[in-house]
Amino acid sequence: MIDFKNISDLTECDFARCQAMLEKSSDRHIFNDVRLHVRVQNYYLKSVRGKVLFITDGRQDLGYIIIYTVGKGLLQRQLSPFQGSLITYGGLTKGGYEFNEYDILQQIRGKVRFNQYLYVKTVPQADPSVYQRLGFQVTERKTLYIDTTQSGEELWAGVDNRITRNIKKAWKAGIVTEVIKPYTMDDVEPIHSIYADLCARTGLKLHDQNYYHSILDNTGFEHSLLFVGRLDGKIISAMTALIYDGVITPWFGGTLTEHRDSQAGSLIYWEILKYAASNGFKLFDFLGLDHEKIAFYKKGFGGYEVPVYHAIYKPKMYRALNYASKILNITKKTDA
Repeated sequence: MIDFKNISDLTECDFARCQAMLEKSSDRHIFNDVRLHVRVQNYYLKSVRGKVLFITDGRQDLGYIIIYTVGKGLLQRQLSPFQGSLITYGGLTKGGYEFNEYDILQQIRGKVRFNQYLYVKTVPQADPSVYQRLGFQVTERKTLYIDTTQSGEELWAGVDNRITRNIKKAWKAGIVTEVIKPYTMDDVEPIHSIYADLCARTGLKLHDQNYYHSILDNTGFEHSLLFVGRLDGKIISAMTALIYDGVITPWFGGTLTEHRDSQAGSLIYWEILKYAASNGFKLFDFLGLDHEKIAFYKKGFGGYEVPVYHAIYKPKMYRALNYASKILNITKKTDA
């Protein structure tokens, strides 16, 4: 049985239900935490209709999936709210009970209207076969894991020479690093300014400051850190990190254009690895190897690759409408 509930209507009891399932689940991940989705919806996605699908057998909770419907036109999408920011996890959370994932996903698929499609990015190392059997188009990508139960010496030995040279250059330049727990907009402002500089340079999507504050602010939800690099007291480089269940995940950041040659970014990644190793974290998750040049850089820090799957279900009518829409747009451009 599946019960729908709007994210805006969730109660403390609902949060407790989800947290209990998440703690028992093999799908534990910061991006499957319902409180995080609520905060993003409240601060940034007020025009997006978000729901939590509670899955029960009539006696106990079995799992949940978080779905957002985007778009006011004929063609709509159902997806995670982090689309466009490389954060798109979603899916079922199995609470350690008897759980038929195939049947539940089939029910969810049946509720996708003809003008909508369903998108899920799995947690790393998930089993994609259930999506494939249900007609989802499944694409495999990779992320990079680094074992942070190693000592600092072992971690350093796993770093390529090209990266160790960068780190030593940053030390020589006098870059000083600091770890900050973000609580206020003032804490988030430096990373937003640096990321804005990066987005202007690369064409990446930049959200407003409220979006990042809604995810990073630790008030009542201790899940994020901010690693910064200072030169002569000024923050010139920064990287955010999300933490959950023994995993630390660098998310977004960068170095100001005029200081890119300082290699402060490499030093900050190294400081995150050291922090993870000295604070009992199990894994460092590099959050994707989707971009070839960036992937080459990331692999210089060592580690091993694990699969992440993107699963999309589009009803036949959606595909037909989408094709017709494209043809219409081409015709309009030709006529113009």
